[in-house]
Amino acid sequence: MTLRIYDVPSEMVTDFWSAVEPMLSRAIDLHPHIDMPGMLQILIRQFAQLIVATLDGQIQAAAIMERVQYPGHTVGNILALAGNSGTAPHMHQLSSHCEQWAKDRGCDRIAFVGRPGLSKIARKRHGNTLTLVHAWRDLGGVS
Repeated sequence: MTLRIYDVPSEMVTDFWSAVEPMLSRAIDLHPHIDMPGMLQILIRQFAQLIVATLDGQIQAAAIMERVQYPGHTVGNILALAGNSGTAPHMHQLSSHCEQWAKDRGCDRIAFVGRPGLSKIARKRHGNTLTLVHAWRDLGGVS
């Protein structure tokens, strides 16, 4: 039983979508700015990368990564990271793959905004974690 991790080419995202959408939707359930149809669009348009982890040919976990260039840093953002029940032992491998993905694309940081449980991954990798408040308001028709 070997865990295999793949970067899914954008032209193949829709082939994998029905298998990863249920687990990833739980990961972004409370996200205030994007929903699953929007996530699919950014993957198809190559603004982000779908990564899948398989065990014996079955998808067990998935992540969505994006690369963002800021004036002082290039950041590999984990937009979503999720797995089926029982995949916790494999999440370290998936998070290591995400870290390498970011390094391969010239990122000097990796980041995520997500549920508190994900902070365990950052602590294990000697990163920094903060309790976050994500607040926003609509601007009332500004386009």
